[in-house]
Amino acid sequence: MVMSMVAAGGLGAAVLAGCGGSAGHSAALRAPVSAGAPSGASSPGPSSLGTHPLGTPSPGASSASGTSLGQAVTPLAPQIIRTGDVRLRVGAGKLTRAFEDVSGLATGHGGFVASSDLSPGGPDPSGQLVLRVANAQVGAVLAGLHHLGTVTAESIQGTDATGQVVDLAAQLTTLRSEEVAVRTLLGRAQNIGDILTIQNQLFSLQTQVQQLTGQQRTLADQVTYATISVELTTATTPAAPSGTLARAWALAGHHVVAVARGLLLAAGWAAPLVVLGGIAGGSWWVLRRRRHPNPT
Repeated sequence: MVMSMVAAGGLGAAVLAGCGGSAGHSAALRAPVSAGAPSGASSPGPSSLGTHPLGTPSPGASSASGTSLGQAVTPLAPQIIRTGDVRLRVGAGKLTRAFEDVSGLATGHGGFVASSDLSPGGPDPSGQLVLRVANAQVGAVLAGLHHLGTVTAESIQGTDATGQVVDLAAQLTTLRSEEVAVRTLLGRAQNIGDILTIQNQLFSLQTQVQQLTGQQRTLADQVTYATISVELTTATTPAAPSGTLARAWALAGHHVVAVARGLLLAAGWAAPLVVLGGIAGGSWWVLRRRRHPNPT
């Protein structure tokens, strides 16, 4: 962070040295850059530099007052992003009620429903909900889901975001320190070219601070509230044994009818052949009797 301050001060000093040559510029360039420090003041102390979130004291590093820089602070608790997926099967005709119960389960534990979709009609009625609940309430919400139906699948994942949280905080601390230093240079600048150049640098720093602040808020939301996706389906009602037997008999009867129809159709096609065969056989028998009459 000290290097960032020096770099920001060096940039402003170079701008002022290149564009102005008055005694006021020279005095400004010789003055150390610090957040609101008067001209001729000593190097900034711990209050202006800040400390690293998980830093430890640097050996031998001290400010003008003798206080160590980068003082140790209480270690940051693990920052965990928790996500989960649950598939819940409910009884036939109970989908809408279960959908409302899942929504009420989230709000009842201090959370909310981020998105939802319900399709109660059609051959495959279903519903989907995305719940956001505090990490401390995840266990209670999962237990509640088990009481609403049959959980056919469940998975919970955790991602450690502690490093991201610390890194964003450190970047913001550095950028804000640079912003303060550049504002100090802007207050000392007298040349129009110097002012425009420093203002551009200040605008760039402010943009970066806003972007990182947005990322920090998003990450804090993900760490604070777990995301649980719930998919609702309905169970198919199993048929009773008597119903199965009835369907089997009905199917067998259908097959018997089909076979009988086939036989009748085959007989219809074969009837002329049978008649012709009978006529031919009778004629042959008559001729044979005539040629070979029975002896008297």
